Amino acid sequence: MKKFHIYIALCSVFFIIILFGIVYVKIFSSNDTTVVEIIQDDVVLQKIDLAQVEKKQILTVEYQGRKNIIEIDKGKIRIMEAQCPDKICVKKGYLVKDGLPIVCLPNHLFIRYVDNDGKMDSATD
Repeated sequence: MKKFHIYIALCSVFFIIILFGIVYVKIFSSNDTTVVEIIQDDVVLQKIDLAQVEKKQILTVEYQGRKNIIEIDKGKIRIMEAQCPDKICVKKGYLVKDGLPIVCLPNHLFIRYVDNDGKMDSATD
């Protein structure tokens, strides 16, 4: 029975260390970039600093006759309409700094945050 208690104590300590590690990474690797890239077929179509956007903009991107309509607003970006079968990119909603990029696979479109020096953000690695 004593070995069981030691095992439980070691597992608890290990769990607490992992938990503190996750919290530490979240706090000290905060993402303050506001720059996004709109990419199609590995070509950067536009690089936009969302902090500099003053009024709503609508951007249309075409791929083989199909369109994606992108809404760019103060501090946020999303695909609001897409001519693709699954519309996962539309359902994703606004791009979140610490989340995954917006991807429209049928139209080869990719929207992601990048560091101010142009490197892909660590949250989307």
